[in-house]
Amino acid sequence: MPKMEMIPKMASVVAQASGVSLRTPENSHLGLSPSTSSQSALGPYVGRTYDLVEDEDRQPFYVGMRGVERKFSLCKEVREMRELDKLMKNFNPALTDKPQLRVDDYFVDSIREVAVGIPAYMRMWILNTATLRKKVTWEDFDLHFLSGVSRPKFTLRQLSDDLFVIEIVAHLQGACVFGVKCRGITLKDSPFHIHAVNPQWSPTNSFAVVPTQTFCGDVVRVDITCKDQFGYLYPGASDTLDISLSGPAVIDKMKVKDNKDGSHVLFFKATKIGRYKIEVSAFNDNIRGSPYEILVLPTRPDPNQTKMEGEGCKKAVAGCVHEFVMEPRDKYGNSRLVLQSGEKWNAELVEVNTGEKVKIDVKPVKSGKKVLFHCDYRAFKAGKYEMTLSVTEEDGMVLSAAMPNHIVVLPGITSGKKSILTVSTTNGYWTMRDQKKVWQLKAGSNLNLAVQSCDKFGNYKRKEISQLVCRAEYMEETSDSAAVGAGLDVKVNNNRDGTFKGSITGTKAGKYLCHVKLADEEVDYSHSTSR
Repeated sequence: MPKMEMIPKMASVVAQASGVSLRTPENSHLGLSPSTSSQSALGPYVGRTYDLVEDEDRQPFYVGMRGVERKFSLCKEVREMRELDKLMKNFNPALTDKPQLRVDDYFVDSIREVAVGIPAYMRMWILNTATLRKKVTWEDFDLHFLSGVSRPKFTLRQLSDDLFVIEIVAHLQGACVFGVKCRGITLKDSPFHIHAVNPQWSPTNSFAVVPTQTFCGDVVRVDITCKDQFGYLYPGASDTLDISLSGPAVIDKMKVKDNKDGSHVLFFKATKIGRYKIEVSAFNDNIRGSPYEILVLPTRPDPNQTKMEGEGCKKAVAGCVHEFVMEPRDKYGNSRLVLQSGEKWNAELVEVNTGEKVKIDVKPVKSGKKVLFHCDYRAFKAGKYEMTLSVTEEDGMVLSAAMPNHIVVLPGITSGKKSILTVSTTNGYWTMRDQKKVWQLKAGSNLNLAVQSCDKFGNYKRKEISQLVCRAEYMEETSDSAAVGAGLDVKVNNNRDGTFKGSITGTKAGKYLCHVKLADEEVDYSHSTSR
């Protein structure tokens, strides 16, 4: 080709790539003028236009950008023209039009194996979509079957401007080869080879979602998923699915729900604390992660289930400090492993008849893996007491309960000073002399005595082992000294219920001083003078 014939074609190519319109007789009325550099370089050839890009006899002219490196590809004849070398060096790449697609602008996430009857998806990304002259749509792609026993069904979907998905559904086993083109350009990894096989259960892809811990009484949900070698749900494992649960207690009520798609849901409830193991298998092979372990913790405390040990929780003696140990439990009878923050326990005794209250000091102590409370109290009034427990949880909820057993507080040691003496007679009277009662009796009359034994806190004793001592002394009229009253007949009887009865009979006229003692102590108001 003559050298001068290439210059007009090169002028048209440069003008189209740089976006500069050439002035021709047809568009001279638009007032357009080419750039100074282009007009001076091309000279008299700006009046003719040629489209070298669409010329099939030559390589296409391409001016594009990839990263920061700019490449210019010209046809062989243009590169041989030394006269245009200077023009191409002075050419501004920023004025070029956006490039077209090339083979390297595709990225395909290819697959090698698909399951028969289950859709498989192959993704394709278009790189550098922002620099393309025209957006790529699904209509630009061409999917064609090449060879193979299995003839899958192909469906192309466009998810975004740069992401396309090919759905492949194979109905027969075997190999298949297919190709993909975009705008006439074959993808660099095309043709693609896939193999369709029947799905099989995979123990490594199957799994179960098991909570690590739960509370007694809560319904535990375990989601079991059976999958094939491709990661799809496999319903065929339902008939051979085996679930076993072992732990501190036997779980009788287990419910397994089959969703008919390869997934199952296990429901069960444990009422005994401890670690349980769940083993899931199919086709005599455990799924991934089996056996699973779940920790069952005690639920919220229940005062009604609290266990108490010690003598102090059964009976006590008035005025003495008594202790016992209390073990908090939940409503299923499980020991508490730890106290929650803000959890407080209180206990008190309430006397059944009078309603008198006695506070119990409760202190938590750690004993092995469970929590215990050390309790002590001191009651002064004898009687039957009812114990009331209350617990305040972290959320402010208060739970209270009365213990079924009662604590009996017995009277303490007998005290003569606190015991009660009652004196009566049917044949006489008494007068006060020197703040003392002086009984006036006839000879041969009886002075009746009744004593109620008490402890030092004034509690009546219901059973007395001490002996009541009643002694009378004869006092002569002329002397203050007392002699043994031989003329008095004294009788004392222990009723075995904490009371005593006695009588004094005077057979000789005179003045006598009577003493009534219990537990080596004078009974109050026992200094009674009889005449």
